[in-house]
Amino acid sequence: MIPPDVQKLLLGGVTDEIIDGGYLGEVEVVAKRLFDPSKYKWDIVKFDDIGVCNLSYFGGAGTYKISPYSCPDGPGVKNDQANLKKILESNDTKTPTASKNITQVMQLASDILTNQNITLANKHYSKVEDKATPIQNVMDASKGLLAHNSSYEKAPGLMTPLSPDLLTGIMTLAQSNTISISEIAGGSHSYGSSHYDGNAIDINWVNDSHVSTMSKSQIDAFRKEAFDAGATAVYDPWHDPDGSHTNHIHIEW
Repeated sequence: MIPPDVQKLLLGGVTDEIIDGGYLGEVEVVAKRLFDPSKYKWDIVKFDDIGVCNLSYFGGAGTYKISPYSCPDGPGVKNDQANLKKILESNDTKTPTASKNITQVMQLASDILTNQNITLANKHYSKVEDKATPIQNVMDASKGLLAHNSSYEKAPGLMTPLSPDLLTGIMTLAQSNTISISEIAGGSHSYGSSHYDGNAIDINWVNDSHVSTMSKSQIDAFRKEAFDAGATAVYDPWHDPDGSHTNHIHIEW
């Protein structure tokens, strides 16, 4: 597992992808801050066919790959610290937004934990026990940590930041509703689901009514509120593209 101090560096951006774990972050900023030969060892892998470098760092209890970078030296890049520094300095440095986003996420997550209109499930419908329940996802986010995905069935078993838009949307919906959230980043969903990126929630109770018993007019009213709260997609028993939303409302941002 990535150590908490490194997790905080990885939070914030969505421009780059950290593979072998699906972590998102401002890669250039993260990499420069992690450039500490006494703490992290690096390996550089050159993909000649597409002219891109993958950087792998070995730290904490695992190996993590960060990509992509331009490789200034062409084929045959050396796997050493000097060339790593050259690669980092030759690529455009992004504005370090992670600190700002972490603070926002931590505050929103803390607000959700204390909001009496929001119930966060402490177990999965599948009854699988793990660290990826909604309550654990939000507790981790409130501490500035990545949220766990589950690791059964179609779930990837990775970690992800929770979207500030998602957390803001939850707070907005809770202004005029009581809601119970059954999944955020955990659980098993379709492959590539936005849940796994921390961009979706499943709600199974709204205003003391189970979603499966809500009328179309009730669902439609709540759907409108979700879209007004910035949602980009809403699936429910009355608007169900694949027949898998009969007992909950899926909302993504």
